[in-house]
Amino acid sequence: MKTPPKIVSENRNRLLPDSNIYGLLMADQELHKMHQKLEENNSMICIYGFDVIRKELKKAPRKVIQGVNIQASLLHAYESFVKKEYVSSKKFEELAGEYYKTYSSLGGNFPKEKLLNDFLIVACASVKSINIVVSEDNATMCSELSKKAYTMVNKARSIPLPLFIGYKEFKIAILGRGFSNPIINSSNKLWVFLSLLNIFPLVLPFLHHTTIYHQVLFKYFVPNNTEVQTQG
Repeated sequence: MKTPPKIVSENRNRLLPDSNIYGLLMADQELHKMHQKLEENNSMICIYGFDVIRKELKKAPRKVIQGVNIQASLLHAYESFVKKEYVSSKKFEELAGEYYKTYSSLGGNFPKEKLLNDFLIVACASVKSINIVVSEDNATMCSELSKKAYTMVNKARSIPLPLFIGYKEFKIAILGRGFSNPIINSSNKLWVFLSLLNIFPLVLPFLHHTTIYHQVLFKYFVPNNTEVQTQG
């Protein structure tokens, strides 16, 4: 079994969770326990936010499904965990542009508009010396090609590169023990849809058939039953 990276050190760890992490937090039965632990251990771990991430969360549907306000719940999770929010700047944009230029030169083929927010998040963490980025976006932000681009650009600029961890390591760092995973390895562009497949069995225990959750979510997230809407 692979040992998760040890992220707790003598210094306070500064973490920047990606937008997909808030979908997973919303789906986690131990959300309130994690928040309580963070409050107790705020000298060891501090969660930072980024206006780009907040804007992504605001793109979630303003639907109230069986009493759950999707957008409001995601924003509440964000606001509850984040201690300080950074705002995008020209410096972040320039660094993100360098990431994309290097990524493309290495053979990356995702268009810039698909990667821009991911690269801005990493740029924010790099410039602000946030030592850990938390994400389950293994297709774009945390792909090997993207990480190679970050490494090359940051090394050339003498900027420390943040450590990338997933939700599992994030939760272990907070609670200090093993746990039952919520949905992980979800695509950044499907995080709301996938997370909610796990949320509904938790918040609607009176419903006994999983197909009901799938039908409700499909109705709201798959227009005309053709394709899942993506979050930029």
